[in-house]
Amino acid sequence: MNIDKNIEQNEKVILSLKEKLEKEGFKTTWQNPFFAWVHNIPLDQKPLDYEYGKKFYIYDPPVPKLTPFDIAAIALSCSINDHIYFEFSIYYDKVLEDIIEADDINDLYDHHATEWSPETSEHFNGIAMEYSLQWDTEYDVFIEDSLYGDFPFDSVDQVVSLMKEMREEFQGYEARQ
Repeated sequence: MNIDKNIEQNEKVILSLKEKLEKEGFKTTWQNPFFAWVHNIPLDQKPLDYEYGKKFYIYDPPVPKLTPFDIAAIALSCSINDHIYFEFSIYYDKVLEDIIEADDINDLYDHHATEWSPETSEHFNGIAMEYSLQWDTEYDVFIEDSLYGDFPFDSVDQVVSLMKEMREEFQGYEARQ
């Protein structure tokens, strides 16, 4: 398959997925919600690195506030191996704002690793197992927990089902509170 046809196929898959998710009531944007939040940029503003049909985000995904995270978002893109790449990220930024000492930062990282991360991953464990997703955590100037995985191009409906299941989990959690 030549590159132009591959790009065209990727755009069709991403645009189809975006449209289906919007019809299900999910809010989408081309702008990275975390970047927009950090830099106080409107989500409807076209990003500087904007590439139509390659990657979009679901902002304000259905996530219970189990831990003191600041923002959650889902990135959906086409990977080079003809798959849809799914990445659900939870960002912790403000909890690190006033910490200066290295020992205090390490204590917070340890608290995240022993308390917040296990609680979050336990909540999404069923979805992670059902859809063969994996967890990863990055510790930087912020903390990012990501649940990620690939879906074949012909699995757009499976990604939509995953999102609907996340919403049902959230609604169930909210009903129990």
